[in-house]
Amino acid sequence: MLKPAPCGPELSRESVLNAAQRWLSLRSPGVSLNDLPVRIVADACSYAVVIPNLTTEAREDTVIIIDRLGRVRNIPECCELGDCPELCAKPK
Repeated sequence: MLKPAPCGPELSRESVLNAAQRWLSLRSPGVSLNDLPVRIVADACSYAVVIPNLTTEAREDTVIIIDRLGRVRNIPECCELGDCPELCAKPK
């Protein structure tokens, strides 16, 4: 059985939030994570920054995925940020 590749060192809370802020600035310019009740959930090789839906509308929570290198992994935002060129369509 193969062992999983190492993920790299853990990121600080600040590093995870800085990466998530890059995503938020792209999707909602002018909004700061400092103004939102975010929660960070870590697994073996990534982090999920959860922004809960606190409205009365039937909407899901927003989840921003960050890897151990501090790159946003949500598509298409990671393509727009240049964090995942390997997952993005190449121009013809």
